[in-house]
Amino acid sequence: MRRFIAFALALAMGLSFVDNAEAKKPKPEPAAAEETTEGGEEASAALEMKMVGVPDVDNVFSQANDPLKNISDAKAKLASLNTNLATALALPEGTPFADALADLKAKGEGKIAMAIDEKGMPKLSASDAVPENVQTALDAVNQGVSDVQSAIELLAAVPDQCKEVASAATGISPSSFTGAGVSPTQVPKMMKTVQGNIKTLGMVPDEVKSVVDAAASVMTTLKDSFAG
Repeated sequence: MRRFIAFALALAMGLSFVDNAEAKKPKPEPAAAEETTEGGEEASAALEMKMVGVPDVDNVFSQANDPLKNISDAKAKLASLNTNLATALALPEGTPFADALADLKAKGEGKIAMAIDEKGMPKLSASDAVPENVQTALDAVNQGVSDVQSAIELLAAVPDQCKEVASAATGISPSSFTGAGVSPTQVPKMMKTVQGNIKTLGMVPDEVKSVVDAAASVMTTLKDSFAG
């Protein structure tokens, strides 16, 4: 858990994909709409690269697809942790994680213990026989914690990976399209897509920090629920 928090603090330092001139401009409004995750928490929609149909240009932005997918996967793992716990306990969809843990603790009747592994991550176990749904819930939590940890670790490289793509994209100009046979009348629209992709890449550090902070909060909630 401390690794999550340390990672989040490091990301708070900020990584900029724009030069000094761009940094002075007003921050663009996020193009992505908001979606609701399990438990009722809001999260920004998945960041993605828009393709324009020109291979040399698309090849630049496609390099960001896997890093951006790592962000989406981490969000999905967090949502699955909450969903699978609630499902195991037959709780209503959207039950907050803390409430689901409280229900698990009550149904465990004092037989649930928590240990902290070598990486500082919590792991639950039953000290005695428990009902099948409780054991299923314990397994769901432990698997979910492992999945979230793995997903978050992959995010460490994402900001730098996307920074490299954004840097390469600054070399894209109208001639990148006209030289590929694109009609000049179509170039402004395609350049707008290019600029949109660069802005999306600039959102990555904040997006990664948000996911890491959410993961740290989930682990803290789990640890606090079964401490002592």
